[in-house]
Amino acid sequence: MSLTCQNTKATWIYAIHHALEHQGIDSEALFAKHGIQLNMLRHTQEQVPKQLVNQLWLTAIEATNDDAFCLSMLDYFNAPYINGLASAAQASENIHQALNILSSFYTLLSPEIEMNISFNTDIEIKIQNRESEYEWVPEDVDITFALLMKHGASLPVHEIKPHRLRIARPTPKQYKKYEEFFGCPVEFDSKESVLSFPIESLSLSIPSANANLLSQLEKLLQEKYDKQFSSKLDRNLSLRVRRYLFNQLGQDFPNLNAAASHFHMSISAFKKHLQAEECNFQLLCDEVRRNEACRLITKGTLSLKEIAYQLGFANSSAFNRAFKRWMSISPSDYSAAKKPLKERNELPV
Repeated sequence: MSLTCQNTKATWIYAIHHALEHQGIDSEALFAKHGIQLNMLRHTQEQVPKQLVNQLWLTAIEATNDDAFCLSMLDYFNAPYINGLASAAQASENIHQALNILSSFYTLLSPEIEMNISFNTDIEIKIQNRESEYEWVPEDVDITFALLMKHGASLPVHEIKPHRLRIARPTPKQYKKYEEFFGCPVEFDSKESVLSFPIESLSLSIPSANANLLSQLEKLLQEKYDKQFSSKLDRNLSLRVRRYLFNQLGQDFPNLNAAASHFHMSISAFKKHLQAEECNFQLLCDEVRRNEACRLITKGTLSLKEIAYQLGFANSSAFNRAFKRWMSISPSDYSAAKKPLKERNELPV
């Protein structure tokens, strides 16, 4: 079965968002440049285009002026699959078995990553792009190795430390951050990306080994694996429609026919694909407009009439009716309710 995939998990987007906000950077404004609102995402495990994550990653690096930005994301990255893999590793009999689990199921987390583990003079964990025609960025490599280090440290075995890291990417300006994080020499501009551990670590027993728990976790991971790669249906159409609608906000806001045509589908096929994701076109239109209306009203730089026009409503009355349907309150009352909070935030300290 082909594992070719241009999608990844929305948890990457949430991690970028939280890391940016922690540094005092307005992620909302940066995300808007790529036609996305965080509220477009229904949950962290939703499928999203990998290309979008790449774009947000590069934008975050530019905004922070930190090409080691991915290392700052680890505290905000939370995915059931990586937690499941970590638990399976902790339940393994030894490091050898834990590594086999990792190589078998890491694809659940990053479908574009292929991981190979070899045992020669060293334990060598090698990663590469699964399909060369699909774009990836250096941060894919960085974050994969960083996650290995973070969750490897959770194993109750203290002797496991890497002694060499080779990365097939240009040398970053903040290269010292990599050496500090991995605790070993880091070689950039390498022909391949390999994290090496002493071969003696391979037979180390794991004190928390639990054969019954491991069997249950392997079964669960296998079920997730089979489910994730058994269907070829594009599961991120709803997100693509949200982005399309967000980018089309204005007086030429598209109707159902225009949207279906944009995605090269008949209206019936378009509806069917959205129904498979438990949503419909009108729901997406309302969601995108509602989120942007609330954001603009809270921001307070535009009049309600200007907001109505910017969202593609024919007049203020139509906007008022729609907003009351969405929020059970009028735009003016919503604005008044937000003003005290905004004014409190502006009070001198």
